[in-house]
Amino acid sequence: MQIVMNKMAIPIILISLIFAGQSNGNLIIDNINSNDVTLSFSISNAHKDKSHNIMPVNYILECDYKNKIEMEYIVNSTFPTKIIKNDYFSKGIAKEEIEFDNQDIVSISNQFSINNKHYIQLTINPIYNFDGNMLITNSISITIKNLNDINILNTFQASELLTRQNIVANPSLLIIAPNGDNIFNLMTPFINWKKLKGYKVFYHQLDEEGNTNTEIKEFIQSAYNNWEYPPNYICIIGDADGAYAVPTFNEALSIYNGESDHPYTLLDGNDNISDVAIGRLSIRSISDLATIINKIINYEQYPYISNTNWFERALCVGDPSVSGSSTVITNQIIAELMIANGFDEVTEVYQFPFVNQIENFINSGVSFYNYRGFAGSSGWEKDGADNLNNGYMLPVVSVITCDTGSFLEDEQSISENFLKAGSISIPKGGIAGIGMSTQGTHTMFNNCLDYGLYHALFVEKIERLGDVINYSKNNLWFNYPNNPNNYVDIFSHWINLMGDPTLSVWTATPQPLTINDNLSIPWGQNFLDLHVSSIDENIQNAKIVITDQNLNLITTGTTDLNGNVYLTWEQNDIPVGTYNLLVTKQNHIPNRYTLEINEVNHSFNLTDLTILDSNQSSDLNPNDTFSISFKIKNYGLENISNIEGSVILDDNSIILSNSNFNFENIILSGQSSETITINGIIENVFKKEVLGEIFFTDGINDFLFPFSLIINGPDINMTSYQNSFGENYLNSNLENEFFLTLINNGTQTYNELEVILSSNYEYINFENNSFTIPPLDQGESYISSMINASIGYQVYPGMQIPITVSIYRSNELLSEKIYNLSVEQVTQFDPLGPDTYGYYIYDHNDVAYANAPIYNWIEIDPYLSGLGTILISLNDDGENQDDVTFVNLPFTFQFYGHEYQQISISTNGWIKPGLTNQSSFRNWRLPGAGGPSPMISAFWDDLKTGPGRICVDYDSTNKWYIIEWSNMQNGFDNSIETFQVIIYDEDYYPTLTGDNIIKIQYKEFNNVNSGHYDLYNQWHGNYASVGIENENANTGLEYTWNNEYPISASNLENESAILITTNIPVSLNQILGDINQDNQLDILDIVRLVYEITFGVNTDSIIIIADMNQDFSIDVLDIVILVDTILNI
Repeated sequence: MQIVMNKMAIPIILISLIFAGQSNGNLIIDNINSNDVTLSFSISNAHKDKSHNIMPVNYILECDYKNKIEMEYIVNSTFPTKIIKNDYFSKGIAKEEIEFDNQDIVSISNQFSINNKHYIQLTINPIYNFDGNMLITNSISITIKNLNDINILNTFQASELLTRQNIVANPSLLIIAPNGDNIFNLMTPFINWKKLKGYKVFYHQLDEEGNTNTEIKEFIQSAYNNWEYPPNYICIIGDADGAYAVPTFNEALSIYNGESDHPYTLLDGNDNISDVAIGRLSIRSISDLATIINKIINYEQYPYISNTNWFERALCVGDPSVSGSSTVITNQIIAELMIANGFDEVTEVYQFPFVNQIENFINSGVSFYNYRGFAGSSGWEKDGADNLNNGYMLPVVSVITCDTGSFLEDEQSISENFLKAGSISIPKGGIAGIGMSTQGTHTMFNNCLDYGLYHALFVEKIERLGDVINYSKNNLWFNYPNNPNNYVDIFSHWINLMGDPTLSVWTATPQPLTINDNLSIPWGQNFLDLHVSSIDENIQNAKIVITDQNLNLITTGTTDLNGNVYLTWEQNDIPVGTYNLLVTKQNHIPNRYTLEINEVNHSFNLTDLTILDSNQSSDLNPNDTFSISFKIKNYGLENISNIEGSVILDDNSIILSNSNFNFENIILSGQSSETITINGIIENVFKKEVLGEIFFTDGINDFLFPFSLIINGPDINMTSYQNSFGENYLNSNLENEFFLTLINNGTQTYNELEVILSSNYEYINFENNSFTIPPLDQGESYISSMINASIGYQVYPGMQIPITVSIYRSNELLSEKIYNLSVEQVTQFDPLGPDTYGYYIYDHNDVAYANAPIYNWIEIDPYLSGLGTILISLNDDGENQDDVTFVNLPFTFQFYGHEYQQISISTNGWIKPGLTNQSSFRNWRLPGAGGPSPMISAFWDDLKTGPGRICVDYDSTNKWYIIEWSNMQNGFDNSIETFQVIIYDEDYYPTLTGDNIIKIQYKEFNNVNSGHYDLYNQWHGNYASVGIENENANTGLEYTWNNEYPISASNLENESAILITTNIPVSLNQILGDINQDNQLDILDIVRLVYEITFGVNTDSIIIIADMNQDFSIDVLDIVILVDTILNI
């Protein structure tokens, strides 16, 4: 079967949002001192499954790097418990002497280091029944020793950490190659091209490093630890055996002992997360290398644009005959992702004959070829790429299935063959091959890797292929954080890149880049103002690199929002001559220019700038006298004289005694003037940066030299705040008394100061907002006097209220900084959210809020006397029978700002606004790679219709549409799941954004799918996913996954409900019409309402409190109702 997707088939949605942070659950920091950190974990019903076992909870902790960490914990439980565990990282201690035979209750399950920060994965494990009795755990006190600081990351911070792109301005590439000048000579064009792009390139042969994998790893480790430019990317030249061999590793965690270069990337911390990206140019001959280098340089530098259609075409192939329907579903998801991101055509092939279809479509031109299937690749031979004739239309090839990347064999693997295929004169095959080593891969982990590859490319917009591979590996950690049976470690090892890890991947048709500025400047000028455009469009984030004729880096920069960049360099770095200037940007054709530095008659510049105080120190302090000294050098061919100029500062707290200067003497060509000195005095100011400019002219040329200076004065900062109960938050709907703690982080003290608090936030009013602080020495703290403030009814727990802390001395403003005050702690009685679009999820326990849903089952199943229609086309008996269909809606459905007339409904408990053919049954994180997007995940799990059915019904009276999964069976153990989604017509149930309200009700909720990961019998678990995500799968709310809940999400159970809406939280204690928030309705509220209608900006909070007739606008009708309400009180 062949399916072609094009732009007309599915609406194109292009929007990029970053997901909002979530609560980090019931783990809090109790105490931090110089040697250890104490954490407290409390267990609530939200962490229990249906059998009342405590479910595992994972946290990522950020801390300073340590070689050894010790952990102790004490379990406070109904029965005394002793846990004994001694190893390199953790140990348990306890109160009593009763043995408890169980896995560690608290363990450090993983550690890794990124960007000089150390991260700990802390796992709170299940506590099972003990001798037939339930061991009820109330809390756990955890002490981590040898730390002096720690931060608990929330779910999305952790995911962002684990799915990072290697962002380096001038990255470093380490090339490891066999001995021989012939290899180096062939690599030279590749090295030169990377240097032109701004890479620091280091080429090393095996005789410099050693011939074993251990010696090579030690060399890489030393480079990573000690080089000025430690490697960000590693490119290995050669096969793992043969004449041009660079050894690899074999893992020892599985019975397959798969080969991989992955261990070379593990350089920081005792973890399995790559610290650099790696790829291998596998060669058996010199001609192999010549072919590969030619393909890479042409792909990046001279993309084939005689026919540009291939850049936005792709081929997705799935063979379900052995590995099941998920091979098809995975490709459907990737195809939809490509179409949503601008691809014109994605061909999908799911039936024989595979080989002929693959050959034909690759030959016609595609930029990506993705295959999911089984060992043997549906008949595609390991040398099958040799039969292609696609020329320079070279796709990135991902064949994520068994034995496609096994490169430690006598014969080449499929991924190697795609990379090496062709010759210099007749290129063919692929630009890179991504495959799996060994015959023992499993479909669910392969799928997770495959999703990760294309999510990295099209959602995260990661450009370099090595970083894409690392994202894919980390997607395993994100979705399987407990590393079941070491499968995350194993599959991270098995995925291999045959190709250049620094390759810039095309994900759209290449566009031109243009610089129209003058690229001929006089010697002596050490700056360049440039503007980059493409077809009259300003180009942001274009990278400009200037190198000399030996390809030494001179300077580099990136354009701003308007396409402008200001480049500077040290004057002595760039003499007269010709230089390379290269401009690049993802999905744009690189453009190489020549920069000419010429000798001219008139050219001069400023040199030898120093700024010193009277003690010849560069540390400037309040009340110091100081001097700005510099010389003027004549770079021109002719002598110059009569130089005039001035020093200009943007701060009147620095007084210059002689800001103007005049140098009448002649400055000979190539010579410098005498030192010019400008004196000044610094007033008694706070720590600040002062910007300045030195302007001078000889009457022919003008010159402007920007500079800055730092004044090391006092620096007062707020470090914390506490309410009168000692809590570090404000109370909502109450008068608040709180204190601020201030510290002097500067180097100077000061006289008594006045502090004034203010906020332009409408929800906080200060009753007394000022206090004085005495002189504080460096590092000294002060606790303020009591501050009184009232918090409006619109405020809810978790909200951040910005306040401005202004510091005055004798009515002179010295400092002004903004801080956030938190409103209460979020509990399970508060809504989840918002995400960055504005969605909240309210549950049945959010009873203090107007949007809290009430469970009220509306039966529509005709088998149960309902009036709905059974979707007879949906049938799912398990075993790859997953199904999906679509229905036309009776009203417009707006979701994340986009309108839909149809929805797709899956037997596996989810709805996709719009159309899809895929029926994803393995649930993943929300938002994230995998599954349909956008998505409403009511109960995303592997379900079967069994004795049940899926029904729909439109209630024309109540104006809502219901989808019901009635009496469905959980594929894990056939437990019954019954739930329904209600979509409300926005014309009758309006919201602030126009997005429809969605309610999900659970009549019978079991959520039993814990999965199992035995060697020969693996079942994807992670329980069910409940939540939402947008069309790009990068914004959303995850209500539950893996039976874990954010702190503000109540445990779902039988006869429970959640409500999804963009309406902001409104307390039921709020009085409708009380616009001035004085807890009563009177004439003052009428006056304020008239003002808001006439002159106000109609903020959300005003509309909510003033909208008397609840039509989501305020007008004269609301005045009439408010007057009538007051008269009838």
